[in-house]
Amino acid sequence: PGAKMLVLGAKISFIGLRQGLKNIWRSRKVEPRIEVWKHIKIIL
Repeated sequence: PGAKMLVLGAKISFIGLRQGLKNIWRSRKVEPRIEVWKHIKIIL
């Protein structure tokens, strides 16, 4: 069960990250990029 939850969490994180990158691409602002880098560091 632990492994399944980990995979599910990774999928959710990936979807959220992709959505965040799309939002950054639209807005082209510096602040959201920093937020995404924080999320990437947390994932890694």
